[in-house]
Amino acid sequence: ALATGERVREEVTYDLAEGTKTYDLTVDPIRDESGAVAGVTCAAIDITERTEAERRLEESQERLEAELEATRRVHEVSTQVITERDGDVLYESVLDTAVDLLDADFGTIQRLDPSTRELDVVAHRGFSAETTAQRDRVTVETSGSCQKAIQTEERVVVPDVETWEFVDEGEALDAFERIGIRSMQSTPLISRSGELLGVMSTQWTDPHEPSERDR
Repeated sequence: ALATGERVREEVTYDLAEGTKTYDLTVDPIRDESGAVAGVTCAAIDITERTEAERRLEESQERLEAELEATRRVHEVSTQVITERDGDVLYESVLDTAVDLLDADFGTIQRLDPSTRELDVVAHRGFSAETTAQRDRVTVETSGSCQKAIQTEERVVVPDVETWEFVDEGEALDAFERIGIRSMQSTPLISRSGELLGVMSTQWTDPHEPSERDR
């Protein structure tokens, strides 16, 4: 305002002792008898509550849009479950939807062979072909979130592999570090009749715990 001789108005945020405050600040030039700028006046209106309400409204709108998109994706894949006859295509579609909605870095669907009690990978995302081959045909008796989900028939969430009691130190942790996995969840897949079919897992490169909505 001093430099241009014109009104300046903007929102400013300060970290004060009582917390962060946002103000609508207006600065007007003061002119002397000759018209020269001799000083300024400042007026500040506390708009912290209004700004916070606008932020909450924006977040609410974003959540609503995310929910609508999630609902659309789930409806789309649910329809495909009814109409799709190619199992491989269906597995890929289901996994893509899960990975996208959970914002995951990796994902797998493993089918259970009840006769051998082995899990074989039928769809995967983010893993190399070599890594996928190493994870294929693993027995459900070994340690891991997929196997634990099959054993208990309940979802297993691992917020951090470095602190999870069922992850063996040494070779297992080295494998996760080599791949880049830091957290994961594994959900058993169960038919309407109650038959255990397999497990779907998603993994992240950072410590992470899916929200209740995501679960």
